[in-house]
Amino acid sequence: MREDKAIVTDIAGTTRDVIEEYVNINGVPLKLIDTAGIRETDDIVEQIGVERSKKALKEADLVLLVLNASEPLTAQDRQLLEISQETNRIILLNKTDLSEAIETSELPDDVIRISVLQNQNIDKIEERINNLFFENAALVEQDATYLSNARHISLIEKAVESLQAVNEGLELGMPVDLLQVDLTRTWEILGEITGDAAPDELITQLFSQFCLGK
Repeated sequence: MREDKAIVTDIAGTTRDVIEEYVNINGVPLKLIDTAGIRETDDIVEQIGVERSKKALKEADLVLLVLNASEPLTAQDRQLLEISQETNRIILLNKTDLSEAIETSELPDDVIRISVLQNQNIDKIEERINNLFFENAALVEQDATYLSNARHISLIEKAVESLQAVNEGLELGMPVDLLQVDLTRTWEILGEITGDAAPDELITQLFSQFCLGK
């Protein structure tokens, strides 16, 4: 996300609730869920956060397990490694800008070393996520469509309405320049989801290929 979204300190238990954010990674819309650490605690409020974290872990399509590379593995780290073993996961070793103290012999070979502070190797995370969603059948069913939130669904519905207007106009024999307005609007709506915009020349080219009967 490359943004600060939560209060972070060296004190365990600072994060107590689930934080959600919608992002688009190379064409893959995702809902990211940042959870409280899963650990034993006597704090009732923190216990609720831990339970929510466990629930999110079970329901997630993909788990990003972040470990502190500058410290040895803790009992909590080993617990997370164990309970996430059967999930689709990416293990991230953060704080690689510091001296490394973690025992990598206990970790899989495909971990990604990152430094959030220095923005190092974040692109590798995005690349791994992209590859998983397009190549791993356990994550993506063939020809599946991903809509990340209610806003995207609303935009798709508006795009369909706009295309229906173009189709009705074609059936009624309306002038091409009038239909072009609706088609351009459709492309603009879809561009709000993908981040792309259609050049005017492309719209014109599409309509130049129509043969309208009288």
